[in-house]
Amino acid sequence: MVIVLMLAAWVGGLITAIALWPFGWLIALAGAPFGGSALVLIVSVLVALRDAYAEKARSNQHLSTSTLPLIRQRPRSY
Repeated sequence: MVIVLMLAAWVGGLITAIALWPFGWLIALAGAPFGGSALVLIVSVLVALRDAYAEKARSNQHLSTSTLPLIRQRPRSY
């Protein structure tokens, strides 16, 4: 996880520096940490949502497998 966030920081900083380069090298280098931090924030929120969704899917899967034999029973004919 740490490697993913570090990579996001590098990529965000690089993209921001490239985008701000026409305004001067000083502005580009000053803005790079902000772009890196913004991308780390976005990636961390997406990872947290992914983990929450996976946990919810695991809990729902447990419920569906426990009720599966009840669903597959044949109806009784009287």
